[in-house]
Amino acid sequence: MQQTLWLRQLLGYVLLDRFDTFRFDTVAVYCGWDGQVLTWPLPDLLRSAASGAAPTLEGLRADFQKDMREELDHYAAWKERERYY
Repeated sequence: MQQTLWLRQLLGYVLLDRFDTFRFDTVAVYCGWDGQVLTWPLPDLLRSAASGAAPTLEGLRADFQKDMREELDHYAAWKERERYY
């Protein structure tokens, strides 16, 4: 489980871009101990991570947004209060 936390966090950042503002098509990780950058095209990563048919990025983003809506709204309200009060 511990080994996949970084990958889940990285994919979470991709899913937070719900309007595809940054047009992510690849994810990358820098491995400092080897001085290498590992890259994966998102479609390949989604296909290999799926137990069945590969989900679409748009569908995952919509599901993620729906599941996180309350928490994201709470955070946005907190930041607004912090900014204006």
